[in-house]
Amino acid sequence: MPIDFSPTAPRNAAQWNANDLVQQYQYASISGWLTYWEAAAREYGLEPEDIMAVDSRESGCYWRTRGAKVTGDKDKAFGLGQEHIEPGETAQQLEDPEFNIRDTAHRLSSNLIELQRLFAKDGLTPDPAVLEEMKFSSYNRGANGAYQGWKKTGNASAVTENGDYGSDCIARSVVFKALQSPGAP
Repeated sequence: MPIDFSPTAPRNAAQWNANDLVQQYQYASISGWLTYWEAAAREYGLEPEDIMAVDSRESGCYWRTRGAKVTGDKDKAFGLGQEHIEPGETAQQLEDPEFNIRDTAHRLSSNLIELQRLFAKDGLTPDPAVLEEMKFSSYNRGANGAYQGWKKTGNASAVTENGDYGSDCIARSVVFKALQSPGAP
């Protein structure tokens, strides 16, 4: 199915349309962040559009610093990936766009490795589509939270914010992949 990039395209259940992501992509391009997403994807074995999708979901691909009103994060989240300070990190690091994007990629990659370990521990082989959705869902609820939610409900996004985190990021990733193609809007 072709993607409707028109500004009047209907909005989906998460209240965005492909034109909104065009605007985010253009803002990111002007800001110089596309090279950061590409480098982080290479470093962590991911696709750039997957990291973009998480950053889009978390911040609308607009830079946020400490003190921005972020629902549910009690104003403790930083940057595009709305990162929280982890042991060994500083606020100053997370306020750097390149570091923040790399950290988002690192967390996605680490969660994916943990999800694969959880499946193996239970003697299960994940369906690739389920693992893809869980990769994104785990960014919101952690690998164990996403895995346990899937085991209980059969839905990889069920325990996430609005019950759609993984599926929403997949939809965003499809649009961002299209925007990286020659001739994209």
